[in-house]
Amino acid sequence: MDEEPAMELQLGPVHYTRAQGEMSMLLTTVTDDLCGKADLLGECGLALYLETPRGTVLFDAGSGTTILGNLRALGFSPSETDALVLSHGHADHAGGVPQLLAAGLSCPLWASPRIADAHYARRGGIPRYLGLHLAPGALVVRPVTEPTQVLCDVWAIPVPGENRNPEFVPSTPHLLLRQGGEYVPDPFEDELSLVVEGAFGISVILGCAHAGVVNILEAAAAFFGTHAFHSVSGGMHLKGQNAAFLERTVEALRSRFDVKHWRPCHCTGFTAAARLAEAMESVEWAASGSRVEL
Repeated sequence: MDEEPAMELQLGPVHYTRAQGEMSMLLTTVTDDLCGKADLLGECGLALYLETPRGTVLFDAGSGTTILGNLRALGFSPSETDALVLSHGHADHAGGVPQLLAAGLSCPLWASPRIADAHYARRGGIPRYLGLHLAPGALVVRPVTEPTQVLCDVWAIPVPGENRNPEFVPSTPHLLLRQGGEYVPDPFEDELSLVVEGAFGISVILGCAHAGVVNILEAAAAFFGTHAFHSVSGGMHLKGQNAAFLERTVEALRSRFDVKHWRPCHCTGFTAAARLAEAMESVEWAASGSRVEL
């Protein structure tokens, strides 16, 4: 693979005029907690595959149990993938990377410089490691610290802590970061999302939305100069949040953004997805095997 330095864009709104007849893109859910096809499997994890006219992107790798079988069943090959982007270093999003490497994945990895942070979850009172297992040098890493172009019309974007409205950041006290021998609340400084300009407009692809789905959409809106999106897909981390937080988030999503297609999955939770469906049109769970045209 070509190992040129990552292309980085200047901050601020960007505007594009698409050529008439531009081919659309296709986003496929490879792995989700819910399985939607008989020849696929579900797991606690997320992986999404983006096909564009100029290349392919695998966004996250699931927990590792289903990634290879589901990719093959869907007709995708790790060795033919042009870019791997990890939304953050949790095992349910990055656990499948070793299996992908063994199956021939050799493309660059786009991720935050903090992707190898020591993530833990406290279960039964005991902190348990749930971070990334990746040998140094296994992949060429392209660090993402600001909105960065992965492929033509595909950007990875972070939302720095100072740009996160705390009213829309999910509460996750059981998720920790180990620093200097101590366990502290995880600020998820390694989190990335994707923003895609497809044939039908701007779409946003989420990993777990630890920064808050409202905050991520506001960051995408500021970068592209629009609050109108063709689709929003992925994990929204609304599962297990209290009713006030859920209502506040749903109302902000409904009132601030014009989204044609909502495709929640993974950590969104069924209760939250049902509430989204009450408030907005075109809300469908993006189970393993589901597709949305961008």
